[in-house]
Amino acid sequence: MNTQQVDIKERMSPTEFLQADDSARALEALGGHKLAGYDLTHRLGSGGYGEVWKAIGPGGLPKAVKIMYGERTGSHAEAEFKALERMRDLRHPFLLSIERIEVVESRMIVVTELADGNLSQRFDECRTEGRAGIPRDELLGYLRDSADALDFMAEKHGLQHLDVKPDNILLQGDHAKVGDFGLAKDLNVTNVSVINGFTPTFAAPELFEGRPGRATDQYSLAIVYQYMLTGVLPFNGRTAAQLTAQHLRSQPDVSNLQPIDRPVVARALSKNMHSRFDNCRQFVDELAKRKHGRSSNKVFVQQADNGDLARTALLKTQGCINDEALTREESTPIAITTEQTTGKALRPAVFIGVGGLAGIVMQQLRNRLDEQLGSRAADYPILQIDTDREALSELKAVGDKPGLSAEQTLAIPLRSSKEYRSASGVDLSWLSRRWLFNIPRSGQVDGIRPLGRLALCDHQATVRRHITEMLREAASPHEQNSEDLMARSRRRNEGVDVFVVAATSGGTSSGSVADIGLMVKAIVKKELMQDVEVHGILLHGTGATRNVTDVQEANTVATLQELVHLSTPGLGSPRGFDTRQTTEETTPFDHSFFVHLGDGLSRRKFHREAGKVATYLYDAAATDAQADFRAWREAEIVDANSHLSVRMLGISSQDAECFQTASSEGANLCSLMLRRWCGHMGQGSGENQRQLPAELTDTRTLLDDLKLTDNTLPRQVRALLKGECGRKIGAYAEDVFIKVKAEVNFETQPRGDVLNHMAQLLGCSTSISENGPSLHRIVAELSQSLTSITKSCEVSIHDHLQKLLDTPHRLEGANAASGYVVNTLDATVTGCKALLAEIESAFTDLSTMAPSDSPIQPNDGETLDEAAHAFCRQYCVLLAYQTIHQCFIDHVLKVAQSVSSFQAKLKTLKDSLENIAADMAGPLLLTDSVPQPIIDAFDRHVRTSFPDVLSEFLKNDQTSDDLGKKLSTSAARFLIASSDQDGQAADALGDTEDFPQSAWPGFRGSGGRRRVLGLMPEGIDQSDMEKTLRETFDDCVATRAIATDRVSVICEIEGVPTEKILQRLTHSNPHVTEVASRIHTRTDVDW
Repeated sequence: MNTQQVDIKERMSPTEFLQADDSARALEALGGHKLAGYDLTHRLGSGGYGEVWKAIGPGGLPKAVKIMYGERTGSHAEAEFKALERMRDLRHPFLLSIERIEVVESRMIVVTELADGNLSQRFDECRTEGRAGIPRDELLGYLRDSADALDFMAEKHGLQHLDVKPDNILLQGDHAKVGDFGLAKDLNVTNVSVINGFTPTFAAPELFEGRPGRATDQYSLAIVYQYMLTGVLPFNGRTAAQLTAQHLRSQPDVSNLQPIDRPVVARALSKNMHSRFDNCRQFVDELAKRKHGRSSNKVFVQQADNGDLARTALLKTQGCINDEALTREESTPIAITTEQTTGKALRPAVFIGVGGLAGIVMQQLRNRLDEQLGSRAADYPILQIDTDREALSELKAVGDKPGLSAEQTLAIPLRSSKEYRSASGVDLSWLSRRWLFNIPRSGQVDGIRPLGRLALCDHQATVRRHITEMLREAASPHEQNSEDLMARSRRRNEGVDVFVVAATSGGTSSGSVADIGLMVKAIVKKELMQDVEVHGILLHGTGATRNVTDVQEANTVATLQELVHLSTPGLGSPRGFDTRQTTEETTPFDHSFFVHLGDGLSRRKFHREAGKVATYLYDAAATDAQADFRAWREAEIVDANSHLSVRMLGISSQDAECFQTASSEGANLCSLMLRRWCGHMGQGSGENQRQLPAELTDTRTLLDDLKLTDNTLPRQVRALLKGECGRKIGAYAEDVFIKVKAEVNFETQPRGDVLNHMAQLLGCSTSISENGPSLHRIVAELSQSLTSITKSCEVSIHDHLQKLLDTPHRLEGANAASGYVVNTLDATVTGCKALLAEIESAFTDLSTMAPSDSPIQPNDGETLDEAAHAFCRQYCVLLAYQTIHQCFIDHVLKVAQSVSSFQAKLKTLKDSLENIAADMAGPLLLTDSVPQPIIDAFDRHVRTSFPDVLSEFLKNDQTSDDLGKKLSTSAARFLIASSDQDGQAADALGDTEDFPQSAWPGFRGSGGRRRVLGLMPEGIDQSDMEKTLRETFDDCVATRAIATDRVSVICEIEGVPTEKILQRLTHSNPHVTEVASRIHTRTDVDW
């Protein structure tokens, strides 16, 4: 700085000095250029991607100017520019308006309205005043404005902000405006790119995975609420890596919030987007309903009008969510051995299914019993109970379709509301009257638990009679002959195992399952039966729709709460349909099994999981594995401090034949698949080769489109000759006639001289008349055009044939199609040559129709000049047509030669694939050593995982070794996880499950003691299986060979407190407890 500058600085006031310094920095920020119409006064702040300045705009109005760091071509600048382009046209009172976007010296400049401050600054003010954060009512006002703006973006325009944080919620007066839209994404665009630049502290878990959804901004808004209110974040990670892990896997710490706020914020912070509130406004409204104060553990919450569930509910927040972080406790492995079964008989078993999902289990169980036991399947009574007659009908056997018999199904539909209200002698004092006024006309329960119990209550006599008959039959079978006696003696022993299967997430099933268990025990007591054990198989799974998921989870919570209550000594609550107080403390089940099928399940996956449960029931009741499972139950350690503990059950099962295949190296599968790819490669000839499979008719369509068939090419030539090219030929013929007429005397000179003269003129490459056409030029233009067309045809045909390599036809399809193309092109050339021969014949006739040494003779009524004109024109046209047809023949031949070259590449490809297959094949590999369904499925998997595998290999994009390694690795992974419940390989790896890892029960980490049993048919090496299981489950495994066609792994974790499962269900989605409190089955019990 020189002396003059120092003097000037010294004469400035401090304010003037700072303003001058800011002006210099502003000029520097703009790369030495000024922003036309705006005077930048001072910097408001800066971030990782730019600076924000206050500016005075046109009319003296204050504005905010954001100047992005880096060049306009930067990836973040590109993303922000696109986001701002989308946001500029949006108008909402609580969205910060964007007034101008431009690029100055490769730096993006954004001009917006200027706010008074932001939420973060207001938070700092409150902290300075000694507060924990922003006062709740004030904060809710700001969040309500923000929620309106965010929902406007999401619901009206399909946009998510994706960077909601205190700095981006701007304040103007008493209202808030959402600003800084640099990360906004359109969720209607399927190829949403990976998002960068978001703030990890406030980011939703799905944002870290690059798949934001409509509830992503709600998650961030919930963090903003807790932090701005309490000054404590729900996730305390200090680094981006720590925050990423916490958002994806850890539960939020909401203990600094008042109890009434915790379940609301916890729901908005659910890892599952579908479990959050419907929109941001609903989240804020739910907070606003709750009044702060010194609260006990009970809070009255006025519920919104929601049909059947609308009422004031008593929420016990203590049971809703644990103030401490959800702890995980791994189960303890218990060393086990298989029981000695030689000479031991099997206990009889009875199966009772309740509700729709249980019906699928019962149907598959019946099918499995029929397949494995034949006529002895009748020894295992089955009863499926449901309110849905149509669902029961679908389960029945019809024709060749296996299923349940009519005697194995029992419908218990609801009556009308009016009938129940007017019925006498029916005690419904246990049922809330509001349910009586909301009975569906269909007679079904529609997911409402109290109605499920009502249906059972209404039909209890019928149900009791059916169950009694089943138990009597199981306990005292009637042998018909000595053969039956010998068969049944194998499975007869004292006592009966009763399996009650029900989905806790359903309506009919969860509402009646406890009473079914109590009913069975009452019958056993009345019938004086000995050693009858009642096992409750409780299935929990949720669908993909959020509203359905909420109800399903609430049903499970309510069911487990009721089972806990009924298993708690000393409560003296009524049991079954006896409303009297009793000291009898009968529990519904002797053993309760909890099976978490999964979340977000499709219909197909529900069926698959139901099939695994059916496999377990068969193994536990009809095979020697019964002894092992019974020994586990007898050895159970009962926790005296737990009211009810359950046995969590995990099942993984696959077809035994598929498992044996998977146990060998995947190279054999690859070898067989590659051999099939190379099969049926004969070239063939004649008409048979031109008969294309129906799947390859696109090849014919392509050749038609390219005008290369014996029908389309002649039409193209005719169209050409009728068009501009034909007009040029006619004009040229006219010039030839004029030239010949000027130089030849038609009256005296013979025809031969005329022909020679025309031949000289036609052989000339220049035009006869000034600017007129010449045959040479016409042909040259056509040839140039055809060269481009030829290249285009070659590329189109090559692309088409290469794509066929990656279709189910593989080399066979590509070879058949290429052979079809070559033969079609040969036919086209033959047809063109036939036309050319006709032209040449006409040309010869024209030349020889009269002696060459005599003059041209006119026909009757024709002048000599007209005859000569016709002669010359016909000669020129025929010669042009002949030349043009030859050009098209050459065009087709070039395409055919290109296709022949492609066929040679196919032959080389085939040789390469056969060499790879030979290198992979085991020494004893046979064509039938791997079932065809497995090869089919793996081929489909390869097409899905590597859609261009053969076309890329054909283009030499990878070596044979690379291709072999890629396929063999893929095959090994595929075979480990390829089988579904029907023993058929899955369509793609994404729809398969890891075997045996998938046997880990859901809600793993809830404590307990685990055992694992591997079951397989005779002939499979048990030692290898046991080694694999020990690697996955530790030293708590055993294996057994049984009469089965499947390989199954059952992981059972005993002694899991029901409280742990309830905690897992409610901790990340606490609002389900509120719903569960309103759908308990009876009002005469204080659940």
